[in-house]
Amino acid sequence: METQTLYKNEILWAVNKPSQTHFNEVLSRSVSEPDGDTWVPAHRLDFETSGVLLHCRSSQFERISQLFKDPSHGLQKFYIAGTQTRPEYSVPGIVKGLIASRYRRSKSVKFVFEKSEVRGWHTTRPAQLTIDEGERITKLARELGFTGMPFEIRLVTGARHQIRATLQALGAPIVGDPIYGSSPTGPQKMELHAHRLVIPGGKRGVLELDQDLEIIASVSL
Repeated sequence: METQTLYKNEILWAVNKPSQTHFNEVLSRSVSEPDGDTWVPAHRLDFETSGVLLHCRSSQFERISQLFKDPSHGLQKFYIAGTQTRPEYSVPGIVKGLIASRYRRSKSVKFVFEKSEVRGWHTTRPAQLTIDEGERITKLARELGFTGMPFEIRLVTGARHQIRATLQALGAPIVGDPIYGSSPTGPQKMELHAHRLVIPGGKRGVLELDQDLEIIASVSL
């Protein structure tokens, strides 16, 4: 499948990552610039997740990856999710807790509200996201072909499988999630799409942008 470019300038290249694709394989490793600089992912998206994936020149990676590592930089990440049931939580609302892992590269993680709930799990990271719903979100989900209950998720912090584990903990696993939901039968896609990325500009931005840069992936590949 041909890579869909959503935005590109001298140091940034945003593409629409298809579902069932490793984030490191969306752009060919052979893609480079005349000066020898290569393009590398600035962050991760799960294998099953589609949507906005930002790349940057390898020489700029340390600077640009900080946008995703430090919430104080003001990067905004919005996802559309289709869930099997309605979350056992007030929507719209903000969910705060911890993501716990048994070990660094464990296949799955756990979302908990209190640290006392993670006895036997080794590492924890703060986890915070917002959940919203409404006609606009329902329309987006249907345009993406999602069949589950539609919600918009905004990540405040970033941790591996954070959205998936949090929704499972709230009793609303994502449709088609092979780890945190019921195993899909047949070629069903997981209904999680990185819909919108907003990179801050002006004085508060890490990059030299005059104004905020909004990148949208309106279709799920």
